[in-house]
Amino acid sequence: MAVLAIQLPRYWPSINGMGMVFVVMLSITTSVGVILGVLTHQRNWCNYCPIGTLGNWLGRGSIP
Repeated sequence: MAVLAIQLPRYWPSINGMGMVFVVMLSITTSVGVILGVLTHQRNWCNYCPIGTLGNWLGRGSIP
């Protein structure tokens, strides 16, 4: 979130520039997630992702 808060104002007038910030952020996080998944546990990224963390909290004790 900090990177987005820093980068978006730099490209504010340009819709293409702001879109590129999101593309770069999604590309980096996807790459990190794939690398972590290959090197460690396949769902390792879920420990850091807010949606994965929330799903983990809500799904405790349930059968997958």
